[in-house]
Amino acid sequence: DLATVNPDLAAQLVDPSLAKTVTIGSPTYLDWFCEGTAETPHPRHDWRVTVNNRTSGRNCPVCAKYGYDPSKTGWLYLLLHERWGMQQIGITNEPDERIGRHQRSGWELVEIIKFKDGLLCAANERAGLKALRDRGARTGKPDDAKEAKFDGYTESWPTVSLELASLGQILEWVRRDEW
Repeated sequence: DLATVNPDLAAQLVDPSLAKTVTIGSPTYLDWFCEGTAETPHPRHDWRVTVNNRTSGRNCPVCAKYGYDPSKTGWLYLLLHERWGMQQIGITNEPDERIGRHQRSGWELVEIIKFKDGLLCAANERAGLKALRDRGARTGKPDDAKEAKFDGYTESWPTVSLELASLGQILEWVRRDEW
C-alpha cells in the first residue's frame, strides 16, 4: 500500500488514512495538498490526481513551471481541423499563444469561453471529455492520422464519431450528467 511503500507521499494526502487502501499504481483519484515550494510560495491548497500519476512524479499543477495553472484564469476552447476531419477541446491560461500554435497547424477556433476560476475550467474540460466519450466520441489519435502525435491529440476526436457546433453543447451534457 502507499502508506508502506511511500510514507512521505502518503503524508501529502488530504486524508492520509486512505494511503492504506491504495497501491502505488492505483488509478483511484485522491485529494492531495500542496503548500508551495521555495520557488513558488503560495498558501496551502488541494488538488486531485490519480495515485498512479502522483507516484509517477506528477506534482502540483499550480507549482508546475509549464502547462496549465489552475490557480489562474482559464479558457476552455473548441477547435476544428477540417482537413483531418477532427475536433478538439482544451484549456489554456494563454489563449493567444495556445490558439495561435494550433492555428499554425491548421486548426480553426470554433469557440472559446473564459473562466475566472481556473479549477472550474479544468473540471469542465475533464467532465466534457467524459461526456464526449459517453456519447460516442473516439478521443485520441485516429487510426488513419498521418501524424504520430499532435498537440492536444488526447483531447481530439474524429468528427465522424461526433460533431459539435459549440462548447455550450458539451457544458449542457456536463450539467445533465451531474444530475
